[in-house]
Amino acid sequence: ESRFCHGWSIFQLQKGYRYCGDDVLCAYLANQAVPGAEKMLDMGSGIGTIGLAWLAQQPRPFQPKMCTMVEAQDVSVALCRRTLRHCQVEDAVDLRHGDLRDESTTEALHRKFHVVTANPPYFTKTCGNLPSNSQKAHCRHELRGGVMEFCSAAARMLAPGGQFCIIHAAPRLPDVLAALETCRF
Repeated sequence: ESRFCHGWSIFQLQKGYRYCGDDVLCAYLANQAVPGAEKMLDMGSGIGTIGLAWLAQQPRPFQPKMCTMVEAQDVSVALCRRTLRHCQVEDAVDLRHGDLRDESTTEALHRKFHVVTANPPYFTKTCGNLPSNSQKAHCRHELRGGVMEFCSAAARMLAPGGQFCIIHAAPRLPDVLAALETCRF
């Protein structure tokens, strides 16, 4: 359990994926891009940091299911669910266990979003050493898709006039720009 904001705590594994400043920055930029957004989707939400940081910036009382999170890893979904319960924001968040590459996952959401966020893995499958911890490996390396898959899913899920906020490593900028262009952002 790590202290976060508003007295909230985030549950994370000591040797697993640990949230970082990139998550908080992405949430801040999403709020700046679409002030007053009523519905937000965080894709590849991991332990829920971006969604919670975005939610923390919204007026109280929170609207039901104003933040939707989609995450593929069992361990991350379990930690996020525990965090949501502990922070007493379960009603404001619709946490989904699913793979964003699978169109049925995004179709099952039955709505479009004013803002979509993503912090995709920064490294390709073959770049650097793969962490022995599976949760950390999937968060850091493109083992379950990368920036193209995140951009493609975001394009399907944005409401007209919505904004996609993605944060990524600077050396991968050409990949990010190519994916954004391919997906017509």
